[in-house]
Amino acid sequence: MDEIEAEKIRTYERYRCGEITEQEVREALGDETIDAMQADVEAFKSAMELDTSVVFACDDIE
Repeated sequence: MDEIEAEKIRTYERYRCGEITEQEVREALGDETIDAMQADVEAFKSAMELDTSVVFACDDIE
């Protein structure tokens, strides 16, 4: 990860922590970047809720 990407993440984290408003983060990073970051967060949350017991079950392997 380069410094520019790291700065974007730091700025987004400031927004998530309530240090800056959504308007401020959108002005700093742009709508497209914020929308993509929010989609990534939601995808990660959804992945964390997946039932992996089926995926990693060894009983079904022949």
